[in-house]
Amino acid sequence: GRARTGAAMAMDAGADGSKDAEKVFLSMEAMQSNGRGIGSVRTLMSIVAGVLTGILGCTSFEGAVAFVATHLATTLGILLVMGFDSAKFTNLSLSRFLLDGVTTNAGSFLLFWTLFYALIYLY
Repeated sequence: GRARTGAAMAMDAGADGSKDAEKVFLSMEAMQSNGRGIGSVRTLMSIVAGVLTGILGCTSFEGAVAFVATHLATTLGILLVMGFDSAKFTNLSLSRFLLDGVTTNAGSFLLFWTLFYALIYLY
């Protein structure tokens, strides 16, 4: 499905009667749905990158560079779809959004990288 925005804004009259105060309402269901979708895309891309890195025979530094490049490319692609406004869809700041899921996805990448490297080059 398509990403849903989790934020809605409403104007609230300030103490002096002016309309300059804003309230932001967040839909937790939309935020959770977006978070699950983003996590799934990142995990899938880490697995695919790990498989390709293993098949290509990359070792040590090359594999680490492949993971970082994949994570950044995936994150930038997601941000592009969101119009570079991560807080509107996930309630995370841009810097936190960039680092979100790195350790989890690094594990998946490493597992598939070593598996496919071993299957092709060691056996």
